[in-house]
Amino acid sequence: MGSLLGLQPLSKEKHRISESILFIKHLLILLYKEKIMKNRKYDIYVLTVLLIIVAAGFLLRPQSKSNMIKITLNKEVYGYYDLNKNQTIHINKENTLKIENHKIRMISATCPDHLCIKQGTINKKGQSIICLPHKLIVEVVSGGENKQNDQAY
Repeated sequence: MGSLLGLQPLSKEKHRISESILFIKHLLILLYKEKIMKNRKYDIYVLTVLLIIVAAGFLLRPQSKSNMIKITLNKEVYGYYDLNKNQTIHINKENTLKIENHKIRMISATCPDHLCIKQGTINKKGQSIICLPHKLIVEVVSGGENKQNDQAY
């Protein structure tokens, strides 16, 4: 129904801000109706300033860094890859990884047991996919953990 009216759904952050504004608005109405704030314009100004500070806090909050994938091959960093970028990664013609919908999974491997493929998708910090025969480790790390000299793909 929202799309019929040309309205777009709110993001979680904007939804939280609008809920905070609505809560403070209802609080002011209740206080006014109870005549607690009658003839107290100063209180209304203070609450308005507080409302602006709360809204600014939500808007100026630092954005969470996107998760990155760290791939280690033979105990050396092979590379860092962004989970937000859909792509296929081929590693030495032995393993193929696929990043899709903010998740990564092993889609092919030449190892005999294919346990790395059976591990499924990962997307949370600390999760990993390991292929022991090829000495390959794929792990989810936060966006700020990659070293300065390492390049993200």
